[in-house]
Amino acid sequence: TGILTFMLPSWIDDKLAAAGILIGLIQLSWVARVGYDLYAGSISGPPAIANLCVAAILAALFLIMSLRASAQ
Repeated sequence: TGILTFMLPSWIDDKLAAAGILIGLIQLSWVARVGYDLYAGSISGPPAIANLCVAAILAALFLIMSLRASAQ
């Protein structure tokens, strides 16, 4: 998040897709973290699975929409 805070002013003009890609990657790392914790048995239950699903959906949406916007 430090990189995001530092670079966001330069992305606001016309490079907002780059910020979306970074946020998508941050969400993807959260998916990996929660997925590993579920696999290892450190966490369990419906809240952890819901957290994993929401983070995966957010990561996919941020990455797909940002990559689509940067291709235009």
